[in-house]
Amino acid sequence: MNLEAVTRRERSLSEPRYGISLIAGRPLDGPVVEAILNLQLQIANIIQNGLILMDPKLVHITIFRGQSSVSPCNTSIQPPPVLSATFNDIAPVTLGWREIMIDFDGAIRAYTSPSVWPFPSQRQAHAVTRILSDSYGVQISVQQRLWATLGTLQGIACQPRLIKETRALIGHYTIPEITINCLKLLYYQDLQLVLADTIEVYDLQ
Repeated sequence: MNLEAVTRRERSLSEPRYGISLIAGRPLDGPVVEAILNLQLQIANIIQNGLILMDPKLVHITIFRGQSSVSPCNTSIQPPPVLSATFNDIAPVTLGWREIMIDFDGAIRAYTSPSVWPFPSQRQAHAVTRILSDSYGVQISVQQRLWATLGTLQGIACQPRLIKETRALIGHYTIPEITINCLKLLYYQDLQLVLADTIEVYDLQ
């Protein structure tokens, strides 16, 4: 774990950040929300101070990550119609969860299985991100591995004993699989996407 990265993430979560992202699975199915909430409560029993937990109803899987900025984006531009046609060719998929882990920046993330989706090729995925980046003037990139962020450890919680106990807990925890049948293009105003406006919804066929 990188304490500098933990501090940087903690600071970013506390301030307004703006960007465009494509997400899936929000809102999550009820059983998934219940499982996440149960896990968060167990983690909170271990780490009683220095823990930022994501509202389970707002947890999501990021498909495209828009680079965040301290300056608002121009959201008056509608996404190009070619995007709707591209997303409509993508079929729904059922995602499981490969693993839950504490990453180098203190984020507790549940990684999906399959880890890369929904595009059949990286070439197609990068072509779509180029269109979005050009449209909104921000760098939007493909997630190399798909995950859902469940919470974040703050610097004061990065103690070896607490991390060891938390890893032991999440290493054996399971979350129910989820079927993704739509994607949402969001304009977010904070890194947890608590404040986020839906630009467009793409139903999968």
